[in-house]
Amino acid sequence: MKNIFQLINALAILLLFIPVAIMGADWEKQRDALLKQADEEFNKTLQELVQPEKIAKENGLEWPIKTPAKNKLIIRTELLAELEKLADAEFSQEYEDKEIVKVREQNSLFKINDIISVETKLRQSEIVTGKISFFNREYAKIGNRIVNFSDMPDHVRDRFNPTACAQLQERKIKDLKRKIKTLKASFVEDKCKEILPDKLTESGYYPLNDDKSSREYTSLDNWVSQKDIFDKKLEEARNAVDEDLHDDIVDRIMKQNGFVYNSIQGTWIPAAQVNAPAKKGTFQKLKGIFGN
Repeated sequence: MKNIFQLINALAILLLFIPVAIMGADWEKQRDALLKQADEEFNKTLQELVQPEKIAKENGLEWPIKTPAKNKLIIRTELLAELEKLADAEFSQEYEDKEIVKVREQNSLFKINDIISVETKLRQSEIVTGKISFFNREYAKIGNRIVNFSDMPDHVRDRFNPTACAQLQERKIKDLKRKIKTLKASFVEDKCKEILPDKLTESGYYPLNDDKSSREYTSLDNWVSQKDIFDKKLEEARNAVDEDLHDDIVDRIMKQNGFVYNSIQGTWIPAAQVNAPAKKGTFQKLKGIFGN
């Protein structure tokens, strides 16, 4: 019978602690709701202090911020393809053929009675001018001058020999084709440097180094997404806001609603609990009932 009475007393004590547990759950829910309210107020205040559109304009970015629709490598590749077509039109096969005709004319075979002006190795590259009246394997008579072939540069001497002249023309034509190839490459490169920055800007990219005279200006590594730049600048602006702003808002809202910060527990608790007398624990009460 005694054990039954002890069990009834123990259950009664447990029932007394159920409302306490419920009350604890209630204030914890209230605390969490207040902290959420503080976060929302902080975010709203932050949006008022740090305006995205203003940040974009302050950093020379277009608004709204563009997210690139194409990879910058694809943009450059497509531009180069377009420019190569323009270069092919600028330095067409017709253009090359005309230049080849000029090369052959400028390096044609000399004949008797041709009036020529040729450089020599005589007296500081003296120019000899006159009509060709005679030539053999060793010299040529030009006007009233006899000039040894040994005193002529190779490209002049070769023009007195059909085989050597044909070889000279072929060498000159090869040089011409290399030059045209170089001109086409330079055309594409120069146009790309001129147009690519605008293409990248239109697509939402932004130069880290905006010095147009620098070598790295047109390098793809120098161009990043405007959104990347914007996100970085926006984060910097937000971080520049008073670091204590969030804590100040939390402190105000919690204290207005009767909470204090417990540094030992590291959380907010109702102010009424701070000075409340310590109560005998449930375990101790039960121990007193059932004995040791």
